[in-house]
Amino acid sequence: MAHIEAVGPAFIEMGRRQLEEEWRGRLEVSQAIARQIAQHGPLDELEDRRGRPERAAAHRRLMAERGVAG
Repeated sequence: MAHIEAVGPAFIEMGRRQLEEEWRGRLEVSQAIARQIAQHGPLDELEDRRGRPERAAAHRRLMAERGVAG
């Protein structure tokens, strides 16, 4: 029992560090996605520029259904 009490804080610290690393990784991915969206604009506009009006319209409908766009 004394051994468990002695190593318990070390395991808690290890778990905390692991969670922080995972959070940092997710934050980096989220930031990269946000930068990419900001650079390229909304998907419907991108699809229009690519010459895919049907995909642009489908995206606009989906966003309207979800209440994201008017």
